[in-house]
Amino acid sequence: MKNLKIGVRLGGAFAAVLLLLTSLTVVGIVQMQSASKETDALVNVEVRNERLIAEWTKVIEVNAARTAAAWKVSDPEHQKQFEQEMAVSSARATEIQNAIGKSELNAEEQALFQEVLSTRKAYTDVRKNVFKAKNAGDLELGKRLYEGDMAVKRDIYLASLNKMAVLETRLLDDAAAHIRSRYENGRLLLISLGAVAILLGIACACWITRSITRPITRAVEVAEAVSAGDLTSHIVVESRDETGQLMHALKNMNDKLVS
Repeated sequence: MKNLKIGVRLGGAFAAVLLLLTSLTVVGIVQMQSASKETDALVNVEVRNERLIAEWTKVIEVNAARTAAAWKVSDPEHQKQFEQEMAVSSARATEIQNAIGKSELNAEEQALFQEVLSTRKAYTDVRKNVFKAKNAGDLELGKRLYEGDMAVKRDIYLASLNKMAVLETRLLDDAAAHIRSRYENGRLLLISLGAVAILLGIACACWITRSITRPITRAVEVAEAVSAGDLTSHIVVESRDETGQLMHALKNMNDKLVS
């Protein structure tokens, strides 16, 4: 290494430090992009789905109250008004259903989503039969369906939706924990690379400084000895770089003066 030119040493040391700094930058950019992508998925999928499911649950509960009012009311106009409001809420539930269905769902989410769709259909079908029986004047059948099958189907529908809400909350927590872990690991990696870059820079600076100053100090000593008339210095050329060439020139000069 001591035979390398000073410029080559300096260039190699700076190149090594720059390589580490470049690696540090690349790792930082990759970590940021990864965190950005995962955060985007967290906000646009898990958080959105969790909010949509919460709204969906409220829609069911409100419609259940309207269903009860429509069943109990005796005025056909009032019943029609309640049914129209129920239709609007059901349309919103369908919008929520479609929005969730279009998002990227994993296998577990997809299975629960299909369960929700199945229980929703079972509930809405029996609800239609309740009002079909009432409108036909068969209040006994309507009451039996309203108090029995429809109530059961509604509870099953809400239970399946609640299971999906619990799943979304768990996935949301898992995603947040994963992002936090990636952040901690990325920070540790960046700190480690930064520390290595600093230590390498210090080591290179010390090595290059010593490799230049020690031979020059020796050359100064030889030159001072010659200028003082002392030609007995033992000059050893240990390298072929610029400092070695300087020592070689001093040796030649000293030898010629001696002869």
